[in-house]
Amino acid sequence: MSDARANPPPGRPFACVLGDTDLLRALRLARVPCAVAEPPDEPAHYSRLARYSLAWADPKEQPDLLLRSLEQFAASTAAQPVLFYDEDRYVILISRERDRLARHFRFVVPSRELVEDVVDKSRFVAWDDPLPLLRAFVHRRWLHLRPRPSPRRVVKQTARIGV
Repeated sequence: MSDARANPPPGRPFACVLGDTDLLRALRLARVPCAVAEPPDEPAHYSRLARYSLAWADPKEQPDLLLRSLEQFAASTAAQPVLFYDEDRYVILISRERDRLARHFRFVVPSRELVEDVVDKSRFVAWDDPLPLLRAFVHRRWLHLRPRPSPRRVVKQTARIGV
């Protein structure tokens, strides 16, 4: 990336995408300028949908290298970029390094404990608290339908039978 500050249109900060072309395409359809950090063997790394392709490092093997690349990009932008991610490896990195990343990016991530519980399958299966579900309006036309089992119950049953 050049030394000149990257400037998207007024009111549009960059989206820094840690994800595939589906996420990149959705943001570009909304006319959000994007930078992408994906492995060189991924199509998103070379996508014309992104203005910049950032240096990538495996978040499990070399998290500091990836974080430095992200921080360098954020420092080169006029406005604080928004961080988008769509894989477990990225949500774990962002959750664990939230304080460091919050100085450079805007993003939303659940609590550390919740991220670790949901991503680690053995911790998720052992989870005793019910998942918080939104209340739904049930139309009288649908009252005869049986409710589906909760996703958590399906995961537990699947884990018990070894699928």
